[in-house]
Order: sequence, then C-alpha cells, then structure tokens
Amino acid sequence: DDSLHRRPEADRLFNQLVASYPRSPLVHYLRALVLLERGEKTAAQKEALVVEQLSPTEGVAHYNELLLAKLREPL
Repeated sequence: DDSLHRRPEADRLFNQLVASYPRSPLVHYLRALVLLERGEKTAAQKEALVVEQLSPTEGVAHYNELLLAKLREPL
C-alpha cells in the first residue's frame, strides 16, 4: 500500500493516529520517518523531539536517536 506517499491520505492517517494515541512515541516516530521521506526535515525533527519527551521504549529510543543524527546531517 503506497498511501503513506500520498500526502493528504498520510496526513489524515497520522492526524487520526496522533489524536487516538497522543502519547505514543512510536506514532510520532513513524510520522517523523514519513515526513523525512517527503523532504520535510524541520517537521520530521519536531516529531523526533516529541518522541524523546514521551519516554519511548529502548528500541524506539535507539532508532529515534539514529533519525535525529540523520536529521542533523547537512543537506
């Protein structure tokens, strides 16, 4: 399913997920990945920083740290 690459559908999906699970680090992490893939680096970084504040599991924290490191790389 390529719905995550269709902006309006992906936005709608993640808005629903965040509304249903606002304190889910995994939801915010996955949203950050989609935003980064779209080239929305600032928005992706914002989501990744939210993940840090939500006490993620060790696995989510690890991959979020890798994502943040990638976001710090120059374009």
